[in-house]
Amino acid sequence: MTPPSDIPSDGQPVSPTRQRFLQRLVALSIKPTTHEYYVHWVVRFTRFCLECLKQTPQNAGTAALTTYLNYLALERNVSAATQKQALNAMVFLTRKVFRIEDFTIETPSHGHTYRRPQVVLSRREITAVLAHLEDPWKLAAQLMYGSGLRVIECMRLRVKDIDFDQGTITVHDGIHAAAVQGRHPQDRHLQACQLPQYAAFVRD
Repeated sequence: MTPPSDIPSDGQPVSPTRQRFLQRLVALSIKPTTHEYYVHWVVRFTRFCLECLKQTPQNAGTAALTTYLNYLALERNVSAATQKQALNAMVFLTRKVFRIEDFTIETPSHGHTYRRPQVVLSRREITAVLAHLEDPWKLAAQLMYGSGLRVIECMRLRVKDIDFDQGTITVHDGIHAAAVQGRHPQDRHLQACQLPQYAAFVRD
């Protein structure tokens, strides 16, 4: 099979199916990162169906999901995590766009589970990186390093979420994201090292 292209060309008309798919993503308030990789995988899956199976994704049926997952594992040699991302996107397409709620997927060949060892910077390397940054980006990097904040959490942080006396940061769970995932919003409280020294800058 010939690997499909990843990205559609500029100016290419948007198909009705893709238009409905994008509308459902917006209507269900899917978070931006999930939105991005859902679009990525649905575009690739659609290209695979059209170029390799010679059918549209809807006409190819749910059997095409297993065929594509096998293709990713055996011919593209993707990891199990990447294969799962693709599966989540295709299940969303099938249920929310094609309106097929009850379907089964044959167990596909699994992607490789090799995990690269994590690269952890030493304190000296972290200090060198921070020395090249200027505020407010330096402050953001220090907060993420000292508390374990994710990038998106740091960008959404508000002054009232920071308790300088207790040295804690409150991370609010998104209400819409929690509703889509079928759970209650759960806030997290993180301990932040040396938080009081940033108080004057943040309050200014």
